Amino acid sequence: MLTNYYKINEESTVGNFLKEINDKKNSRYIILEDEKSYVEFKEIALNVKDVNEKLKTLKRPLSYCESANPNDCLYQLIESGDLVIKTNTGLFDLNDAYSQIKTENFEFLEKSIQEIDSRHEVFALNENDKISSAKSLFKEKKTNLLPVIENLKIIGELRPIDLLVNELFKSGNHEKSSYYTEKQDSVLNLPISNIYNHKPLTICKTENIKQALELMIEKSLPSIIVTQSKENKDIYSVFSYKDLFRLIREENQKDLYTLEIVGSKNLYEDEHELIDIYARRTMAKIVKLSDYDNLKITIKTIGNTTGTHLRKMDFKFLLSKGNHILTIEKEVHSSIVDEDLHSHQKENWNIPKMAQEALKNLEKMVKNEFQKNK
Repeated sequence: MLTNYYKINEESTVGNFLKEINDKKNSRYIILEDEKSYVEFKEIALNVKDVNEKLKTLKRPLSYCESANPNDCLYQLIESGDLVIKTNTGLFDLNDAYSQIKTENFEFLEKSIQEIDSRHEVFALNENDKISSAKSLFKEKKTNLLPVIENLKIIGELRPIDLLVNELFKSGNHEKSSYYTEKQDSVLNLPISNIYNHKPLTICKTENIKQALELMIEKSLPSIIVTQSKENKDIYSVFSYKDLFRLIREENQKDLYTLEIVGSKNLYEDEHELIDIYARRTMAKIVKLSDYDNLKITIKTIGNTTGTHLRKMDFKFLLSKGNHILTIEKEVHSSIVDEDLHSHQKENWNIPKMAQEALKNLEKMVKNEFQKNK
């Protein structure tokens, strides 16, 4: 449990905060002084456009776990989707979660990285790409690590925090609003060769997940680059804490039901993650009420979305037990540009939220069946 951590007043500006983070490259968040909320460094790096913006505009509430049991805290962290939660004995964060996963000795830890289902694309950069392009890719693809490659070989890595703590940003440039803008003199127009890490941490795909976890613990990292082999440094994938959390959910539920999400390539990684969480929560309830033991979610893109930030998708939820089937179909829309939507529209254009509502309706259908059969 964390008892000593970095705190700052929510009224502090981003500019003032940037002056203080020189030695905090491996940090992922700060706790605000009220100890009820926190701010991710990633949010500062990707979303702030004015150095005079106050940290409170980026804050997230701290979830609370009533139990001090590390295993309970682990599952609370997984369910919350946060990087840190509050307990009555201190804070429990991603590093604590890693240690608990290792202690619990899950079966999947002995599997090789290539054995697990790699469900997401790997997005990468070359060293001549602009910093502004990297920033856009971080935001649009919802990733926390971008490998830097040359002819598919790993030559470096870039993380959101690198947009803040590089030497370019320690010379007083953070005093200028243009630092965050697309103006000609902005450092965002420089190539990423100025800021990326030339000594990336990697692991090969034949190593087991426990070895990846130990490296992530040692270096306090949320993700790590996976290569084809120790000798062949061509990129294979990226392994992250989200993969660990997914494997935990799957291992806990593998004997109760099966869940299949078809067409997940049409989703961003965080969308898939949330839908997977919502689906497993729903199935955990459904198996207690009925004999249903299989849920298949099929996602198809409607129309040609190439070159547009608008997306239309058709979702089909098929719940079954043998020949007994319940289905729900739902068309959902989304936009990756918040400014395109009025505030009253945003909830209806949130893909995981709409999927969650459909799953709730599926659960209601099962409850109605259960009541009729009583």
